[in-house]
Amino acid sequence: MSNNSEGNDSIDERFEEFIKYLASPSPPAETIPTAPNNLDGPVPSTIEAASTSTSTTINSTGATITTTGQCPFKHGTVYAGPYPGYVHGNPERGICPRGCRPEMNDVITGKESLTETMLREAMEYLELYYHERSDEMDGKEGFLSKTERMKQVKDSIRDTGTYVHTFDELEHGARLAWRNAPKCANRKYWQQLKLLDCREVDTNRGMFDSCIEHLTKAMACGSAEPYITVFRPETPGTSDGPRIWNDQLLQYAAYNQDGHIIGDPKNVSTRAY
Repeated sequence: MSNNSEGNDSIDERFEEFIKYLASPSPPAETIPTAPNNLDGPVPSTIEAASTSTSTTINSTGATITTTGQCPFKHGTVYAGPYPGYVHGNPERGICPRGCRPEMNDVITGKESLTETMLREAMEYLELYYHERSDEMDGKEGFLSKTERMKQVKDSIRDTGTYVHTFDELEHGARLAWRNAPKCANRKYWQQLKLLDCREVDTNRGMFDSCIEHLTKAMACGSAEPYITVFRPETPGTSDGPRIWNDQLLQYAAYNQDGHIIGDPKNVSTRAY
């Protein structure tokens, strides 16, 4: 990744601005707007004006991005493309009592560089992570203070263009993704989700074996237990990440016999390959 001084200064500046914003006092509850009931329609100007009063500028273009870092739940920027942000800001269906107002994904990221987006999302997640996990993790070997970890992640993004989650950050993030998925009927089990960390796997055979291990562990007690297997991510700006072609590990095969499909038609091409 590029490592020029101008880019490094920009990341350092954005980081300092973001840390100051997170440290600022929360606005009084009465000044935080309640989102309109119908998020499909236009946002009333009074609500828009109120919501921007709690926003912060954190990118090099000077554009103001509406964030919810002051939210008591530490929700961070609420994307709306379309879930969970769409329901997040609705006081009748949402999960935030202060009515955090979502923004469409491209409206937010269109005002930032890719590196700035990564930095913002990393800092927002760490703010949430430490809000929810500090009590349990404090005192454990290798667990850094929030300030130390945020600086460590910022330095990594500045110097390499990316950063690496700790095991607990990754597991808790996966659990949060499940908890915040409003269309999932089983998300009440989010705290039971177990991470199988396979980020070191770098071969096809290794991925296959990891998938088999996932199935074995998940069904070991006779009923399905919630597991998630995570392989390494793509290197930013490349397409070198691992791929699993089929959308489920177990599904019906499909055979083309004399022009007739036997089995699940959607799997004809996978089975033929």
